[in-house]
This record gives sequence, C-alpha cells and structure tokens, in this order.
Amino acid sequence: MRVETIAVIGSGLMGRGIAHAAAAGGYRTILYDVSAEALDRARRQIRADLDEGVRRGKLADAEAEAAFERLRVEEDLGRAVAEAAFVIEAVPEQIELKLQVFARLDERCPAGAVLASNTSSLSVTEIAAATRRPQQVVGMHFFNPVPKMKLVEIVRGLETGEETLRLTEEVARRMGKETVLVRESPGFITSRINAIWARSSSRTSSGSTPASPCWSSFTAPWARNTGRRRCSSSTSRRAGSGRRPGAASTTTPARNSGLPKHRA
Repeated sequence: MRVETIAVIGSGLMGRGIAHAAAAGGYRTILYDVSAEALDRARRQIRADLDEGVRRGKLADAEAEAAFERLRVEEDLGRAVAEAAFVIEAVPEQIELKLQVFARLDERCPAGAVLASNTSSLSVTEIAAATRRPQQVVGMHFFNPVPKMKLVEIVRGLETGEETLRLTEEVARRMGKETVLVRESPGFITSRINAIWARSSSRTSSGSTPASPCWSSFTAPWARNTGRRRCSSSTSRRAGSGRRPGAASTTTPARNSGLPKHRA
C-alpha cells in the first residue's frame, strides 16, 4: 500500500507539529479537531513554523508554500479520515480517551488504513484492542518540537504486523525522521531513560552513588546517524528497572482542543 494522505487527530502542540512534518514530507495532510478555534490556531502556528524554516535556511520558499498547500483542517472526523491510508492520533495521554478515539477511527477509516498512536507510555496492545484491526495499530512516538526533533520511536504491540511496521518507518523517514523500533514495555525507551537520569541526578546531588552507567549505551543508538535501531525486550527491561510509578510522560497534551467532546 502506498501512503499519499495522512490524517492527524488532535491539533494541540504535538498534533500540529506532526501535521507540519507530514505536510513538509510531501503528504496530503488533514488535521482534525472538534474545535474550529484550535484548528485556526494550529494552522497559523504551522504557517509561522514553515516561515521560520525558510528564514533558517531549512526550506526554500517554494517548499514551504507547497507544504502549506498540502495541509487541510477538518472538524468532521468522517471527512478527515475518509481518504487517509495512515492516521496518527495525538490526543491527551489518557487511556480512556485514546480507547474511545481508536474505536471511532476503526469505524470510520478505510479498511487498510494504519492507525498510529503518539502515546509516550500507554499500552499499544490495549489501544489496539479497541479496534477490529490490531495488526494495523502501532505506536509512533514523536518528540517536541516535532519539526526539529529527529527521533521517532516505533512501538510494536503484541499483534502489530510487519507491513504496518514497514509503512510506519517509511512515513517517518519521508518526514525526515530517524527511527528506533521497540517492543512494547511501560514507558518505552526514552521515558525510562528520563526516569533513570532523574534518579541519577537525585542520588548525585544527595552525595550517594549515581545510577549505573547505562546512559551512554542507551543514547548511542539514536545519537549516531545509522538508521533504525532494534531494541530487545531485555534491553528495555534494563532501562526500566526501578522506574518510579507515575513518571511524567514526554508527550505534551493537546491544548484547548476539546477532543474529549468528540463529534462525528
């Protein structure tokens, strides 16, 4: 399957950044939200970010204009996803909300569409269970600010299919991102590393011995420009040992989007 159109669900900080990256990557991009005000604000911010890219020499004027032309905003979910082969959810990090959103996406999206979640720590397998297509559900964790941050974590749920992973990596690459493929585990890699770093800093400041020197071994995979990395579940377990319950998510919730008040 060839992806030509991407729908982004949620127009907050992460959603508009993902829409920016998708449009700049050459995809026809539909940004959905129930709030017209939020969509207008997101559209204006994307325009400003594209202009900044031109000023910084990252984009030519024509490229920025073409990217903005590929972007459309939509308040109707059915119309937003009708032609999308790839859908990226970027609603607030609340499992009940995400389950609701994925159930509605499953009803309205084309049968072959991939459904990706930008979750930073929630279970992709649990989210996929809200659909009748778990093999087409995947985690696609972007980092803020999306237009500038190169890394995307691709998170494999228990039933995520190989074709879904291939398409997700292809989409990320076309957006100009580097990818790391991880198996599902609480917090994924980067959230776990953040927890380790926080504990290490706390121990060092209190005069006790810092955490073990696994930091460099975990930052190295995406610090080097060597393409997609596969991280084993044993590596993820080492990274997550002793993780504090309720560690902060790295995903910034969509602001003023009104997404809990979904309408068709």
